[in-house]
Amino acid sequence: MNKTLLMLALVLLLGLGLAASNSYAAGKAGRSGFMMFNSFDLLGAPVKDSHGEFVGIVNEVMVDSGGHALAIVNHGDYDLAGPGGINTPIPFEELRIYRTKSDKDNIVLKMDNEHLDFAPYFDPTRINSRKYEASINEYYGIHPYWTETRTGKSPFMELNSLNLIGAPVKDSHGELMGIVDEVMVDSGGHAFAVVNHGDYDLTGPGGINTPVPFEELRISQTKGGQDTIVLKTDMEHLDFAPYLDPLQTYGRQYEANIYEYYGIQPYWTRSCE
Repeated sequence: MNKTLLMLALVLLLGLGLAASNSYAAGKAGRSGFMMFNSFDLLGAPVKDSHGEFVGIVNEVMVDSGGHALAIVNHGDYDLAGPGGINTPIPFEELRIYRTKSDKDNIVLKMDNEHLDFAPYFDPTRINSRKYEASINEYYGIHPYWTETRTGKSPFMELNSLNLIGAPVKDSHGELMGIVDEVMVDSGGHAFAVVNHGDYDLTGPGGINTPVPFEELRISQTKGGQDTIVLKTDMEHLDFAPYLDPLQTYGRQYEANIYEYYGIQPYWTRSCE
């Protein structure tokens, strides 16, 4: 009888050990709580601290040319008529985002309010500086992603995700392929431009919406300040890419399929190496 109990205990411990090792192997992959969001829907979302106290709201979502997103949180002195406090860019890694039963996005800060008060604030004069974004990441103890990839020497820009919507998308020959219909951001802070292409006209999109990693885009601005986007792939390749399916769950596997189609290693596998 004692031997039987001992064997059951060993089996239980082994099972727990395997579960723990699998959880550890996931590392920063964040298998639990993974979500994808339309960046537009995050605007105005309430931001709370870990005690449930209201801190501020998301004023905008910035996406750099490498596809890494920052939530600009307005906090301090403000009222319901509009923001009037401090705008602070926060990496998505420092946020926990969840959706309520009424389908509204709520955001919880992982740090305390005092830590937020001393964080680097949003400086429009420095947004196109890689050094500026590095200082934001380093404040939160995050290694800038370009130190782990080969994107460090590419042209760097910070873009308001709202301004990207409607931007024309062209191929390498300058031919119009479509427009940016929306910008999706996952809970790890990595962004996709959702390109509408196929049958559409100037009155509105009517074709296929295809999420494209920012690594596959080359973004520039005209003298008039308009964002223009060039796809590194051709139209045929885009036509067969994974499309945005409202009936599909946007889980980790769905996002992995997108990355793998373009020959990009998913970022959560890179972070676990």
